[in-house]
Amino acid sequence: MRRTNGALIQRPVGYSDRWIGPATPLVVATALLLVVDAAWNLYADWSVSSHGLTALLGVPAALMLPLTLTRYRNNLPIRTLLVCAAGFICFSMAAADFSYLVVSTDAPLVDSKLAAFDRMLGFDWPAMFEWVERHKSLDNVFRVAYSCVTVQIAIVTIYMSFTRRFEQLAEFNLILVITAIATIVLSGFVPAEGPFKYYAAVARADASMLSDFEPIRQGGLRMVDFVAAQGLISIPSFHAIMALLLIYGIRRTRIWPLMVVLNSLVLLSTPTRGGHYLVDLIAGALTFATVVIVVRLWPPRLLILNPQPRGDIARAAIGRSRSTPPQTPGPDQMSSAPESCGISTADVETADRPFQSGRHRPVDPFRNPVHVEDPVEAGAAGVARPRRCSGGNGDKTCVTDATPR
Repeated sequence: MRRTNGALIQRPVGYSDRWIGPATPLVVATALLLVVDAAWNLYADWSVSSHGLTALLGVPAALMLPLTLTRYRNNLPIRTLLVCAAGFICFSMAAADFSYLVVSTDAPLVDSKLAAFDRMLGFDWPAMFEWVERHKSLDNVFRVAYSCVTVQIAIVTIYMSFTRRFEQLAEFNLILVITAIATIVLSGFVPAEGPFKYYAAVARADASMLSDFEPIRQGGLRMVDFVAAQGLISIPSFHAIMALLLIYGIRRTRIWPLMVVLNSLVLLSTPTRGGHYLVDLIAGALTFATVVIVVRLWPPRLLILNPQPRGDIARAAIGRSRSTPPQTPGPDQMSSAPESCGISTADVETADRPFQSGRHRPVDPFRNPVHVEDPVEAGAAGVARPRRCSGGNGDKTCVTDATPR
């Protein structure tokens, strides 16, 4: 609600007016995971490192600190960016705790079956790994591409926040949290240590990134360190899912071709740099496709993505203003809010730039009210034009001004 010329104008509650906005999926998923993690940690006697807990609370709090200032809190792109960044960090930490707990179930490994499936498809992982190792320049490109996924997520969030693609960003976050949780749950039924360990006798691979895997399964590690948490999931490949999501989520934008190139390299680098079987990538692609179909067809998604943001309402109002003949604002219109259309003057002015000039510009009696003296019918611009009168008694003559005052 905003006060203009003494009158209160009711602003519509569009998606971007909600305080957490596109970060809603991240916040809801984080809350659910924290409940599950807390209950499981207490039941299985797990703990969280002190500096990991500091990171969990400190980093998001630091990101939210600028929102204590009104100038940043009322800036939708900045507010969206900071809330989404804080939500993503909290979700990542909660998901890391959840993945460690799932690995601790110590279900039978399926590496032999995954390796056999790769051979059935004609994919020889050790030969592929050694070939990439011999081509150092290609290996360096793969290493950079594989490690830039988190940077790409930050770029997508910044880009969609400042281009005001709030619905698209909300869909991106929604698919991200669903695929992440689905990946962790599925990995509990088909756990695998990955080709780095499975082919350790024939491939000189660095498996240090999986050093927590065996201690967790054997019960020797019962503490989660969010700062040094490792990715312990082999199938489905979450890197493959994120590569496809980054391509899909940034569609119909100027940076989409760049994302296609970068994430094609991510997909190519995942088997050798991430230690994944080929079937891991296939499972990741199937998981991603299933989640996208469900999200697009799931009716409750409308409550999250909100298909009618304030911008669409404003554009519809402008369309009505063009088709309606201009009228002279009366005294009652000067002091009352435009409750019939439910939008503010600022929304109408910024919704569609082409109509802000020329004779089709909508009348704005609430920002610049016209004080009319002896008005006549409105002109082309919808503004009453005054007239000057001279003489008196029976010889009074009036002349209409050529331009409005």
